[in-house]
Amino acid sequence: MFNRKIHQLVPYKISKRFENKDKDDWIFLDWNESTFELPEEVKKSLIDSIKNNIGVSYPDGDDFKLQDELSKFAGVKNENVLVFNGSDSALRNCFECLISDGKKVNVIEPEYNQINTFVHMSGGEIQSILLDDPFDLNVKELTNHLNKGDILYTSNPSNPTGRLLSRNEVLQLLDAEIVLCLDEAYIEFVNLSSSELVQEYKNLFVFRTFSKAFGLAGARLGYILSHSENIKLLAKNRNSKDINAYSQIAVLEALKNIDIFYERINIVIKERNSFIDFINNLDSDITARNTNANFVLLTSPRINEILDYLLKDKILIRDRQGMHKMELTARVTIGTPNQMERLKKSISEFFK
Repeated sequence: MFNRKIHQLVPYKISKRFENKDKDDWIFLDWNESTFELPEEVKKSLIDSIKNNIGVSYPDGDDFKLQDELSKFAGVKNENVLVFNGSDSALRNCFECLISDGKKVNVIEPEYNQINTFVHMSGGEIQSILLDDPFDLNVKELTNHLNKGDILYTSNPSNPTGRLLSRNEVLQLLDAEIVLCLDEAYIEFVNLSSSELVQEYKNLFVFRTFSKAFGLAGARLGYILSHSENIKLLAKNRNSKDINAYSQIAVLEALKNIDIFYERINIVIKERNSFIDFINNLDSDITARNTNANFVLLTSPRINEILDYLLKDKILIRDRQGMHKMELTARVTIGTPNQMERLKKSISEFFK
């Protein structure tokens, strides 16, 4: 009765936070969302929309006002933007359109592995690229292993390594005439987007989200940026009713109050740097690696003990040890200043 591919599928592991019914006093630093509260302006717009019965009718999936604001924000034309119910839905749609049976998607491991599901169910295969040092990517060497028309998926900055491709490196990949799927979920933390390149390069697909820097992970809104001809084809496979009306309202209000979010991004970067200094100045066997995103990697021979201790202290971070070259490593989302102080205190107490 079922597609045989579903029996072969390894499900994506979600956060342990959902195992805890009592979430009072917990700090969830495991999924890289913003942990700041929504600005009052966004809350008010959502409350007003509920009062006005916005959710009664089907949403306008081709909301031109939203598309116009997104195109301005990304620095492209309206024709280069396609909106989805989260960037995961955008990725699924894109892989369904790009992949035929047996087509391989090259992935530099370790990488965001939710895409494995989308590739597999689209009839494709993941072709893992295993580097000796995943934190140091030689793009010229990489292109020697890729052929014209090959698909390469990579997040930029990378999750979980925090590795960042420069503009020149992105151009090298595009000029090699591969199909580049560039996931920019964390791009607001470095402000080095490749978005405007989609107007020139037909072999580029850029994925953006409001789940990280904008604190709208629960609203589920993301988008694809690509050449206008690609967008027309991708739109054929999109259910526009999936983009709920409340998400559209929240994102429009967030873009209207963009300065609030830039201030928060600067706070996260400051807290990230402070946390790295704190860890690396501890007289202990733990180190912190900098990233270009809103998270930090911790490495320690006692990482499992640390994970357990934090869990008992109601602090959840992400165990990444099962990933390529991530032995004895956990990932910490950078939270609010108060949350980070509590995390520092807990780690200090562990090492006493």
